[in-house]
Amino acid sequence: LDWFAPGLFNAVESISPDLILCMGRMANCYGFALRHLVQDRWPDTAVIATMRTGKALPYFFRRSLRAATHIVANSYEARTTLSDRYEISAEKISVIHNSLVFPAPAAAGSSTVLRAQHGATATTKILLNVAMFRPEKNQRELIHLAAGLPPDVDWQLWLAGEGPARAACAQLA
Repeated sequence: LDWFAPGLFNAVESISPDLILCMGRMANCYGFALRHLVQDRWPDTAVIATMRTGKALPYFFRRSLRAATHIVANSYEARTTLSDRYEISAEKISVIHNSLVFPAPAAAGSSTVLRAQHGATATTKILLNVAMFRPEKNQRELIHLAAGLPPDVDWQLWLAGEGPARAACAQLA
């Protein structure tokens, strides 16, 4: 693995981390080997895998998920996929939803200001989608679904992100 992550083992030896968090497909694909090498050399270090909703998982990714100490999934759907399709114990999986990080508020009530900037009140239901604007993320379908929501409910769909499909989504919205 040293070619994949040069200096990884030296860093683990010098830092003695409590856990190593594998994020992304490549890191998770190598997690199996990492878990076994770490377990032999640093038995108190946990290797945590991550799983996000979406694409099918390659063989090495699935193998790493089974070997990981624990798995963090980004949705209940991802956890269900892991437990049902890949037969990984649900007790081994925690769900931590994706989040949107805003800069520190300049003053009290900044969320009210943000809502007001977009024409929303304190009671408006905000549906927030944070993702790259790529065709496989399918924000266009989300816009169509949201357009079918009851008109008597005070709601807004907010889409945050960048990518090649953004202009088409903005035009559709």
